[in-house]
Amino acid sequence: MTKFKIFMLNSSLAIFSFLSMNCDSGGPTSSKEIRESLNAIKLTEIHYHPLDSGDTNNDDLFEFVELKNASNSSVDMSDVGFTDGIDFTFPAGTKIVPQGFFVIASDNDHFKSRYGFDANGVYKGKLSNNGETITLTDLKNGGEILSVAYSDTIPWPVEADGVGNSLVPVTMSTIGNQKSADQWRSSTDKNGSPGKDD
Repeated sequence: MTKFKIFMLNSSLAIFSFLSMNCDSGGPTSSKEIRESLNAIKLTEIHYHPLDSGDTNNDDLFEFVELKNASNSSVDMSDVGFTDGIDFTFPAGTKIVPQGFFVIASDNDHFKSRYGFDANGVYKGKLSNNGETITLTDLKNGGEILSVAYSDTIPWPVEADGVGNSLVPVTMSTIGNQKSADQWRSSTDKNGSPGKDD
């Protein structure tokens, strides 16, 4: 009988502890939220397998990704960075103007030689030609702003895999669930269209 009473007491305490943890509004879930303004940031171009330059196998030096502020207010990108795929943290005080773009390249010299202007930033690492996950994170709160797991195989647009096109959203007016392959198409222009809508 004594053993039965101890078992019931421990069970009650365990249930109470479980409920307490799940009813705490200041628990772990709050740390995974993002600042509201960051919901306006969209990934609008991924150039993961560009054309080589001449006879040199240097396609990775022409890679870039593009973000767009889809709102009508400036967005402060302080404490924001890519945590999967590439390594880049926005400098403190960086702001993206309303409807403005921010282009991050793998190598600024090669980027400028092809597009005629400087990238807004340079990331470390390189994008996989076979596909991978790119994640942008609110480093202040730990929440995921966006994450895209692109691929070089169907249903993803295969034209973006080494023949000169990039990945861009199907439509720029209403960008849908960016995790889904059906929300992406190959770019209209060869070499993509960094810094503007495709």
